[in-house]
Amino acid sequence: MLHRQRTTRHEKKLQLDERQRCSRRVSTAVVAGRRCLPALCGADAKFAFLSGTQEHDVVCVGWMGASWTLWRAQYLSDNRLHFGFVPVGFPCRSRQRCVGKSLRQCGALRTRQRLLQPPPPLDYTSVAALVHSVKQRTVPGRLETVLQPDARTLCLGLRTLEIPRVWLTLSWHPQLARLTAVPERKGSGNQNDALRYGVPKAFQAESMPYSVSNVLRSREFRDLILCDCRAPLAFERLVEFDLARRPGEEPILRIILELFGTRSNLVVLGGMDRLGGRDSGDILACGYQLAEGKSDRPFRVGDRYVYPATVQASSSRMPSVYRDEEPWRERLVATASGDLIWRGLTRAFVGLSSALAQDMVSSALGSDALERCTEELEASEWHALFSNWLAWLSALERHDFAPHRKVGGALAEKASGRTSYSMVRWPNEAPFVPTDASDLIADLFDRYEVCVYAESMGKRLRRELAPKLKRVRNALAQYTNRLAEAEHADQLRARGDLLMAWQHLWQPGETSLRPPSDAASAFESWKGDGLNAVLEIAPGRTPVEEAQACYQRSRKLRRAVQALAPLEQAARRELEHLEHLEYMISVALDYGQDPDLELLQEVFNELHLAQAPKSGKSVPSKRGSLTRRDAKAKGASNARLLDRCIQLQAATEGSRILCGKSQHQNDYLTFRVATESDLWFHAQGCAGSHCILRMPPGFVASTDDVQLASDVAAYFSKARLQKSVPVVYTQIKYVRRADAPGTVKYANERVIFGEPDRARAFVEERSAIELSSASSSASSAVESGDET
Repeated sequence: MLHRQRTTRHEKKLQLDERQRCSRRVSTAVVAGRRCLPALCGADAKFAFLSGTQEHDVVCVGWMGASWTLWRAQYLSDNRLHFGFVPVGFPCRSRQRCVGKSLRQCGALRTRQRLLQPPPPLDYTSVAALVHSVKQRTVPGRLETVLQPDARTLCLGLRTLEIPRVWLTLSWHPQLARLTAVPERKGSGNQNDALRYGVPKAFQAESMPYSVSNVLRSREFRDLILCDCRAPLAFERLVEFDLARRPGEEPILRIILELFGTRSNLVVLGGMDRLGGRDSGDILACGYQLAEGKSDRPFRVGDRYVYPATVQASSSRMPSVYRDEEPWRERLVATASGDLIWRGLTRAFVGLSSALAQDMVSSALGSDALERCTEELEASEWHALFSNWLAWLSALERHDFAPHRKVGGALAEKASGRTSYSMVRWPNEAPFVPTDASDLIADLFDRYEVCVYAESMGKRLRRELAPKLKRVRNALAQYTNRLAEAEHADQLRARGDLLMAWQHLWQPGETSLRPPSDAASAFESWKGDGLNAVLEIAPGRTPVEEAQACYQRSRKLRRAVQALAPLEQAARRELEHLEHLEYMISVALDYGQDPDLELLQEVFNELHLAQAPKSGKSVPSKRGSLTRRDAKAKGASNARLLDRCIQLQAATEGSRILCGKSQHQNDYLTFRVATESDLWFHAQGCAGSHCILRMPPGFVASTDDVQLASDVAAYFSKARLQKSVPVVYTQIKYVRRADAPGTVKYANERVIFGEPDRARAFVEERSAIELSSASSSASSAVESGDET
């Protein structure tokens, strides 16, 4: 018993020491946060640093149980996420990493890919809307192209009477299971094939045995017609696609897509012409196979397909049974039993997801009703909720869907930063312009998929860059050290002269030689270069041998200067090139709303084309032999290159700030777009973007414009995490092209200090203005539509 008490006291002492250490860490983080957050979010934002609590629109730093937790801030003016700060806590794995650093340095500011969460999974309402959209766009359609870019995605290229090419995407991904039909956009590549967004094939699914694409590309299934698309089971996320030889004939092939979340799968059935009707056929291929012991419904090639068990049409859980308010209310109250309203809806009826139930309740009763129970509702509130219920059933029966995106809706509390969507127009909802269900789902799901791919591609490119940077830096350090040693060649020669001049003072066996005092006048000039008063001699050597060694070393260092100087310059240029590639990766991932995959593809090409073997023959250039089509393509390419650059509106009306993201964009802006009167900005001593300040004709750049352009140049550089960055600027006529693309030589430059945090606030303010103008134009379009 005494031993147990002694152990408990020791544990209490350890816990007290840990709490004291944590309080010191929290105090340090609070001080750092007070220093950096006002500069990041502006003076109008208010912050409260609390310990162990989480409140709305505050930044909290506290010790929560077993982890040191930080909460991010939310902008107060319009509930818009400001600079990546959201009111969601996350534990820091390493507490020591955050001590003495600002919040954005210790992890409070994360990249867009880490903050972005997957969209809500498809429920039955979304599937019904997608089936209606796909059927309108693809039925009837001739199957021309079959692609399988990865192990969980199938892309079918269809030709219809109205649209030359429609890409039907079927995905059975555990988080991104979906079906969409998007027309191919002219001039932008295939909408859903393997090369969309410039993504190369990461998985050669065609080489797998029994792959879906191999079966659909076989000779016996060529030129099939997609004759039907339907959801055969009520309130089940299962979609069937029938393919026949001609429209109106019995299908010979059936594709079944099961959108069951993590259990999603795709099955290709054959022999449908022999069976007819809704009978299941033999499995020719499937997304993944399941043995009998792993599932109640095995999926194996050659077996008969078994449909999942469904709820009977007369069951009390079927939503279509309840058309009157009284039995619907009794069913909901009996099932909810004191629980939240939206949870009771999901348990009482089939086909209702959590997102749809929350949207239904919040639209009828407000967002506060998500925390209310069924016993708290009044008669008028029950009637409003039942009106939304009837609107949902009417949309399912009449296929009257209104797909639209909802940012910061009912799911904001459950998953902050997630963009939700809805397929139903509620009775008391504000007017909006609905879009197509396929376009909406393709945009939401593909954006997340592209962000995930961009993050993985960025990690891969950084892994490839790291050893190259290390190798070049080590080589540059060796060259620099050897060149520094070469500067001592004159000292070695002077040392040899002293040894030869005073060798008669040396006695055999001595390891040093001291010149007499009368040689002080000559010795002082050499002493300033680092010579000592005593000349050391290696054991076993004479002064003559030591002098010969000094002369030989001096001549070797002199020869090394001529050989190492070009190598050192080449290594420095290569290091600048690799550092700029590293900066391009950060620009592609960290700036803007969506990742720039084309910029990542440029980095990929730069890394791999440099390693490609060069061909022995060179193709001679034909100057002036461009055809009209080539010239038109080149002009379109240049215009697209300018559109991809960062363009900001400066303080003076009519002035603009242009920033390049890659070396080619920098080169194009500096030497093709800019005029002689424009000002050129670049962060000094680090990789960054070339920024051009363009003024209207007859105007001179003001001090505010120059300061703003320097802030932007500091922000779009590798030193963007620093508080102040030196920036050089000069007129564009003093900038000359260097050897490598994107590198320049300049003269008559001036140095000004820019603040990246100030530019960050300016960039976000401009983006907010653009978003507000876009929303106002959309609302005006809705009002004009209502008036007509």
